[in-house]
Formats: sequence, structure tokens, C-alpha cells
Amino acid sequence: MRPTPVLIAGLIAAGLGAILWGVIGFYLHLEIGWIAIIIGSVVGLVCAAAAREEAGVESGAIAAGLTVAAIVFGKLAMAYAFTHRYSDRDYALSAIAAQIVYEHSREGKSYRFPKDVSPSEAVGRDEHPAELWQQAETRWSALSSQEQSDLLAFPDLANPEYMTSLVADEVVEEWRDAGRQLRWPGGAEPDYPERASDYPADVWKEALSRWKALSDSERRARIDDEVAYRESVLKDFQSSAFWIVFKSTWGVLDIVFVGVGLLAAFKLGGGLTSG
Repeated sequence: MRPTPVLIAGLIAAGLGAILWGVIGFYLHLEIGWIAIIIGSVVGLVCAAAAREEAGVESGAIAAGLTVAAIVFGKLAMAYAFTHRYSDRDYALSAIAAQIVYEHSREGKSYRFPKDVSPSEAVGRDEHPAELWQQAETRWSALSSQEQSDLLAFPDLANPEYMTSLVADEVVEEWRDAGRQLRWPGGAEPDYPERASDYPADVWKEALSRWKALSDSERRARIDDEVAYRESVLKDFQSSAFWIVFKSTWGVLDIVFVGVGLLAAFKLGGGLTSG
């Protein structure tokens, strides 16, 4: 048997099967195990057709191997899509939108988000009110190229008080170590303070003074450090999340369906269905 025609035909069928698995899993949020049987059957039939009268154990083995590859790559593609579903620009514009919501909330204005979407966790155009997203787009367009680059790497910078809040954290640690009493708004330290209203007034005043005292190059260096740190954390998170999602796609039933799919690929691919 000439394996090349079988491999080529099988690869095409397996590639389409991997795409099918990934698309259904990502867009429909479904892990349908019997798709493995369909992939195995189609790949097997295609390999058998390519092998013609020479179909046998070899063409069946090729079909089974390509079926495994199709299923694994389909699951990998689905895991990648889930963990990289939003672009850096989506996150940047979402952070700008969150800042707009914060500013307008202080003026008494509110926005109606889509059903089942938490405003604090909304990401991307579809999870924001159209009016709000358009305002975020307008602000984005008004930014300099450097500011856009910073936001793409570190969306928290959409909050103009964020960098000062990092200095405020340093002040808090210094004063706490010195035994100085801190009077937090509301009587307790917030879990994630990042705005002037989150800190004691004297802490924020000191932090603001220190930030303004820095030269432009020193501020730039602080921002660059935070951007580099954010990029490192995000890369590690996406990597770990990717493998967590991939592993979650393998359950007992998945293994059973994959086994049946492999058997179908081998038997159909080798023309071994009779007897």
C-alpha cells in the first residue's frame, strides 16, 4: 500500500474534524463525546477510500492515529480559544469603560449592562452597553501611542490614580512599620485599594506628593516596571489556565467515546468491518 495518498486524505479529514470539535466546544460551550466517533468514522472511511483495494491494517492504523491527533488538537484549540478569547485591546477598552462607569457613578449616572453580566467583570464589546463602549472607543482614540501601548499591556492604567495608589501602598507599609495609626475610610482597610477614596486622606496626600516629586524619567521607569510585571503575570496565568482547561476536557466518558472513535477509525480505515 502507498501510504502517502492515505495520509494526505486522512490529514484533510482529521483537520476538518479538529476544527469541528474546537468550534462546537468553544461557541456552543459543549463537550460532545460522540463527535469523536463521527471523526473516527469519517477519517476511517476517507483513509479506506484513498487506500482502495489495498485497505488493511496499515490504512486502519493510519486512520486511528490521525483520529487521535484530530481529537487532541481539537481539544487543544478549544482550550486555547477559551483562555485567549479576548484580545489585549478588549481588556484595555473594558478597563477604560470601567473608569467611565466609576466617573459617571459619582455624578449619579448608571448604565444597564446585558443580563447576567457583572459590570465589574465585563470584558469585550458584547458585555458592555453600546453607548458605554462607544465612549471607551472615543477615549482610546484620543490616547497617545505610548498610552495605548501601556494600556494594552497593563489595563489597570486606565485608572489615572493607579500608579499613585502603588506609592500609597508603600506609604502605608512605612507608616505601619513605624507604628503610626492609619484611619481607613469606613473603618477597615479595603482588600484592593486603588483610588484616593480608598486610602486615609493623609496617606494619599503623602503618596501624591511623592509621585509628583518624581521626574518624568522616574515615572516612566515605574510604569515600565509595572507593565513588565503585568505581562509576566498574564503570561503565567494564561499558560496555567490553558492546561487546566485542556485537562478538564478529559473525563471517563470522553475516554470511552475516544476509544470507540479509534476503533471505528481502525476498522473502517482498514476495511475490517465485515466478519
